Amino acid sequence: MVVKAPIFTVCGTPTYVAPEILEETGYGLKVDMWAAGVITYIMLCGFPPFRSAKKDQDELFDLIMDGDYEFLSPYWDNVSSEAKDLISKLLVVNHNERYSAEEVLAHQWVGDPADVSLSREYLGQNPAAKKKFKAAALAVQGMKRFENLAEQFQRQRGEKIIITWQVGI
Repeated sequence: MVVKAPIFTVCGTPTYVAPEILEETGYGLKVDMWAAGVITYIMLCGFPPFRSAKKDQDELFDLIMDGDYEFLSPYWDNVSSEAKDLISKLLVVNHNERYSAEEVLAHQWVGDPADVSLSREYLGQNPAAKKKFKAAALAVQGMKRFENLAEQFQRQRGEKIIITWQVGI
């Protein structure tokens, strides 16, 4: 999508939604950087950064709006400070201060763009790594399909459904 002006459509999966979408003041491309921060967080520890203890969507949205998350022990004990630093630069409530895609690519945890082509080459030459990557992609695709079915059920039944995922690593 080419974004030439702020977007006002309220959309997204509750766990991944950026604060500016909830504020309904208009948003741009940095909502994707917020989602990338949430996904990275989940991939590194197995659960989302913003969670409602009561499984309450309003409470979840309040946590997102406040940027209220932490790197809980023992889940984050063995995660590098560089990875935590990148997440901290993506899960920034003020979108003007949040990292852009270009800044993410230049971050030391992500690495040199030359390393990306090396990674692609590695995946191409390593069947086990390629299989794991494909399995992860299919898992995400399956979760998305389930969310779509739940949203359809919610529209038909008029009942509020909150979906949360716990990803095992």
